Amino acid sequence: MNKLLLSVAAVTFSFTAQASDLTVLNTGSKSGSAAALTTALSNDFGKTINVDFQNPGKHCVAVNSNLAAISTPVLFPWFNDLEGPGRDGDGCATVSISEDEVIGYTGSPLFVCAMDDKDFLKTSGRVSHSTPAHAYARLVTGVNASFGTTHTSIDYNGSGDARAALLSGETDYFVGTGKHAKRLMKKGAVCSYNSGPDGLITLDPSNSDLQLEFTTVLVLKNADSVEKINISNKLKDFYGDASSAFGTLTAGGKDISYSWGSSTFTLYEDSVVKMQK
Repeated sequence: MNKLLLSVAAVTFSFTAQASDLTVLNTGSKSGSAAALTTALSNDFGKTINVDFQNPGKHCVAVNSNLAAISTPVLFPWFNDLEGPGRDGDGCATVSISEDEVIGYTGSPLFVCAMDDKDFLKTSGRVSHSTPAHAYARLVTGVNASFGTTHTSIDYNGSGDARAALLSGETDYFVGTGKHAKRLMKKGAVCSYNSGPDGLITLDPSNSDLQLEFTTVLVLKNADSVEKINISNKLKDFYGDASSAFGTLTAGGKDISYSWGSSTFTLYEDSVVKMQK
């Protein structure tokens, strides 16, 4: 009898998981990393369940209009560089996220690049970077405080402009994410130090300003415990499957490494504070 009940429960769970609807919401632009991520997730989940992929193309609209109107399970990425300014009152949106709504987390450190082999910790210069300007400037100021340099922080509207400033000789160093560092390295740049947990902070653990990452959390709202378990498990399956869209995007963790579970909520919250003034 017990075996029969267990079998019935398993069938019921499987049917419920397959029949559930899921909204995947792009909370970024229509052409950026958020679009690539949500498109991949929509494609993967859409093979087994009904998926409503919403792609407004602007994070303000996505959060204030789309997300606010969704009452069924919705999966979306959210970012510390948007949440931080939002909490400061400088952005157009913030998202209230509870610990149990976070199912995945990834962080991208910043890299220091120069067009020669000069040492960022010894030779001072002009440092080009993107926004939020105060977060980058705090990192540069932290380097000055820890290593006695006198770098000058110069902010640009985007990382492309900041890269161009280095290439043209307008600045001596560039600080930006890994994908921009790789582009510069193809142009002959030397990229050395990084602002991740295994980077500059290890040289002076007393100075927390030496660590700065752009972080993304995968958030699941309006889901019950069974739906959360099922969606979380499927995410991990996609991540480890080289033939899935999500597995291809992340290269199974080689290009973009994710950590799983609500325990990553603290990492996200700490990273948001780093993006605030």
